[in-house]
Amino acid sequence: MSKVFITPHPDFIVLAKELSKSCEIITVSKEFIDALTNVDVNVIDLNSVLSQKQLISIRIDSLLLTSEIVNKLPNKSEFLPDESKSAVLLDKSGVLVADIGRRINDFVAIVKCLDSAKPDMVIVHNDVDNTTRTIALWAKANNVPCLHIPHSIYLDTNERPKDDVHSHLSASHSVASGPFHAEWLVNNGMKPENVFITGIPTFDKVSKKYNVDHMRRLLKVNPNFPVVTYMSSWRQDTNLLGCHTGVEDTYINFLESAKKLIADGIQVIVKCHPSGNNVSWHVSEAGKHGVRCIVTDKHLGPIVSVSNIIVSYGPSNVVIESAIMNPDCGLIAINGFYSDKEVVSISEKDDMYTAIVSELSFVTDKSSFIKKYVSYPDGKSIDRIIKVVGEILESSS
Repeated sequence: MSKVFITPHPDFIVLAKELSKSCEIITVSKEFIDALTNVDVNVIDLNSVLSQKQLISIRIDSLLLTSEIVNKLPNKSEFLPDESKSAVLLDKSGVLVADIGRRINDFVAIVKCLDSAKPDMVIVHNDVDNTTRTIALWAKANNVPCLHIPHSIYLDTNERPKDDVHSHLSASHSVASGPFHAEWLVNNGMKPENVFITGIPTFDKVSKKYNVDHMRRLLKVNPNFPVVTYMSSWRQDTNLLGCHTGVEDTYINFLESAKKLIADGIQVIVKCHPSGNNVSWHVSEAGKHGVRCIVTDKHLGPIVSVSNIIVSYGPSNVVIESAIMNPDCGLIAINGFYSDKEVVSISEKDDMYTAIVSELSFVTDKSSFIKKYVSYPDGKSIDRIIKVVGEILESSS
């Protein structure tokens, strides 16, 4: 029986359950292991493959390696922009050390654990995070196939910098959401025969259709007046490029437009990101601007189903999800989807009120937009991915 290591991710619970019928599943993270156990998946904890003596040795070696690296750092960190310095830990001389010790310990332990577990295949939910990239590079060094199942897709724009971390692919294989996604992977160095258009689990949940009348009653919105939903975000300060006030500034700009929209009889909903932990701030700012509206980080499907316009902060997946769930809603993205005529792209400083009112006046056909990014909006990507895993394991055995 083949051994497959899977990185912990909520979208992989169903995948692991199906794979466990023919493979041994290895993973990490107590929460993810508990989640798999709760759905009757027999799983091996990667951490259990090492003895206590080995783990202590890893810790000692990691501390020595950390000391060696930190001592070689320059006395000053000139490359960091001022707005980023508060997001990282600097020592007294201004040297960037952050949590480098913990990171190195994790990387050394993961490599040693994988060496001992000897999986026949690894599956990662991205290969840009430091940990998942370490796993992908271990697989590459050991001639073990690594399948990348992205939790997001990359957009058709020339604005992405050439040195974008997403462009540095480490996995040997990848599934793709649609034809554009597949082409993007190949253009960034992946072999065409190692890219499989299966759809991705991210979009499986949006295949569900909602009873719009029922959703309107639950959300207490009036069917006689349009609904505009603002999809906000949060500061992703783990990426130094994310250390800015764009999320806050753009939301406040939207609230100024929202006052005019409400005066026109248009209903407003603010949907926060489920990972943002910033609902209270959005509520507070809405109150300061005199905007009465629903503010929540839940109920994506119901909210999209009742919306006439979706305004998204950034080129978020939610724009594509909204097109699938509600093809009749207008789509506006803040700095995103520049090459797609189905989406109105504006900057965070543009007049949102005018853009929203203009978009309310007609409906754009989104069938080509959906096919470009999502070949199979049917909720069955896991079934196709299982077949791909089988093919990869068979060809590599």
